[in-house]
Amino acid sequence: MYVLKTKQKQLAEIMVAEPNLSNEKYAERVGIDPTTIYRWKKNDEFNEYVHELCQSRFKDMEKLAMQKLREHIEKG
Repeated sequence: MYVLKTKQKQLAEIMVAEPNLSNEKYAERVGIDPTTIYRWKKNDEFNEYVHELCQSRFKDMEKLAMQKLREHIEKG
């Protein structure tokens, strides 16, 4: 089993929070070479972690969206 490094987790979290950045900007934020990102993106465990973070974030956003929808419905 592969254990993600701290910088891999940091990168994944930034990628989920700010999906429109370039690999160069991600690398700058984490303090790694951009080519490292390409390599990590080929790693199944890294991609699973990114996917889990996305799902978690989506659930949080889904709750907020439902709350806002209820508010709009109640306002008429």
